[in-house]
Amino acid sequence: MKSLIINNNNNNCICPNNKYLNENICKNCSKNCLTCKNNENYCTSCNNNFILTNNNTCKCKEGYYLLNSICLPCIFGCKECNNINECKKCSTDRELQNNFCLCKDGYTEIENSKECKKCHSLCISCNG
Repeated sequence: MKSLIINNNNNNCICPNNKYLNENICKNCSKNCLTCKNNENYCTSCNNNFILTNNNTCKCKEGYYLLNSICLPCIFGCKECNNINECKKCSTDRELQNNFCLCKDGYTEIENSKECKKCHSLCISCNG
């Protein structure tokens, strides 16, 4: 009975994170699960940068993509991407142009802050 922990409060056997109890043996959860129950793919919580879906699996949270079982951040301003160089959807103040998320028309990027600032109301576009 490797990795088995006995809960002193009510003498139940429990397993550490990333393991579930199956016939008094702690077995591994799937890679993305922090905790699971009944089987390796029924996640009850997820590892960093993952979120729990309605069907109890873990997927990368918004703004991240999956590479080798790790969720990595998309480029700045990208809400959904396939990889670091391929953005599919931008955050609300940006629009997709050639796989990059640029400030929408009528906005300009504030230098060193990566925020889009609304141009003066008389301007269609602006710089700074």
